[in-house]
Amino acid sequence: MYMVINMKKLDNRGWGLSLFLTFIGVFFVAIILVAHLSTKYGIGPTNTDTSSKNNSIIQEYKEYEMLVKEASVKYQERHYPIIDNGDSFYVNIDKLDIDKDILNKCSGYVEFGMNNDIYYYSPYLHCGNYKTSGYISSLDK
Repeated sequence: MYMVINMKKLDNRGWGLSLFLTFIGVFFVAIILVAHLSTKYGIGPTNTDTSSKNNSIIQEYKEYEMLVKEASVKYQERHYPIIDNGDSFYVNIDKLDIDKDILNKCSGYVEFGMNNDIYYYSPYLHCGNYKTSGYISSLDK
């Protein structure tokens, strides 16, 4: 049993190069338009994203805190070599041997002392909009 299929003869013209290039051009223009509109109206990524910039600034201030803490250890060893258990002291960062760049950008103080026979050092800085958690402005003299 033969099945006869009546097929029309296909023309080999198809799309053609000019129609294909026109279609591709319209497609890319639409993609560019959608990308522009999504950026303009806040749907896509923007150039005003400052979270990485803020993170680097906060990281810089955290490094300042570590440098101030290290300087306060040296200060305590020179000026208060013997501390009784339960004693605590507040020292302004101006009295510490730290980089002038930190002093130009920040003000602050360090609380250090001994609690349960363990020395502790807690720097508190105020640098522009940044403040260390627990910072008390009245102690920053």
